[in-house]
Amino acid sequence: MTALAQTDQLLLGRFAAIRQHTRQGVIAPNKPVTLLWALERVAHGHDRLTPFAVAEKELQPRLDTWGTPGTAASYAFWRLQNDGLWEVVSSGALPPRSGDKEPRITALRAHAGGGFMEPVYAQLAASPDLCGEAAELLEGQLRPRRIKNRPQRLEPVWETIKRAAREAWFRREVLAAYDGCCSVCGWRLANGGSAVALDAVHVHQRSKGGPDALDNGAVLCSLHHRLFDAGLFSWGADRRLIVSPLWRDELRGTMPSLREAAGKKLPDPSRGAPRVSDRHLAWHRQHVFRTQQSI
Repeated sequence: MTALAQTDQLLLGRFAAIRQHTRQGVIAPNKPVTLLWALERVAHGHDRLTPFAVAEKELQPRLDTWGTPGTAASYAFWRLQNDGLWEVVSSGALPPRSGDKEPRITALRAHAGGGFMEPVYAQLAASPDLCGEAAELLEGQLRPRRIKNRPQRLEPVWETIKRAAREAWFRREVLAAYDGCCSVCGWRLANGGSAVALDAVHVHQRSKGGPDALDNGAVLCSLHHRLFDAGLFSWGADRRLIVSPLWRDELRGTMPSLREAAGKKLPDPSRGAPRVSDRHLAWHRQHVFRTQQSI
């Protein structure tokens, strides 16, 4: 297990302590399945609250496979409010079903949305490791489960959730540190609050062992990201842009040549974030920057 802060460990304890319905010695897995679905949404950067009508469509196939057969998606969606992790909000009345405290499904579809409570969501979104550990814990609760002839365990999802959460964290934090601006051409565009055609780039490529760390991140537009990964430019020991001697100027179009950016210094981040490490820049120059091979 990853070393987590005490506050993160406390939150994991709340995940471990969720109350689950037991019948004839069998624990109903509907809450873990619902929480795994919600963690996936956190990892992919979705809004904190999801309309029940949307959640039902996404959850019901999972519950039919891994939950108690015949259990509606509304069951855990509503009852998770008792575990200190979840809330349901409504824009209208939620009259209960006859003889039950749970609202009618039609009312939930029309008026309600739910998800992690705001502090829980913020804590999960800020820590990919916590998100992954919570998913692993929940998946573990499903492993002993066998329903008819279905597989005994859910296909591993916690690693996928952790990876997605880390990718979302890295992109968000690197773009914020560099004000969403390409370090080569200055391209900066926000469309509805989201950066467009801008990438958070691993200087030491992640596929080659580079870490998801702020001192390994830079912001490049989509074009310059491709050129950087192709080794057609890098940053020297003085942190100024160097162009591969194999670079051929563009044959058409009006975009300034990459050569015009030669000598431009890699900007430092704002917001107190660490700047790109010299060792990561050196790795890129040694392993990616092209000096010999023909393009």
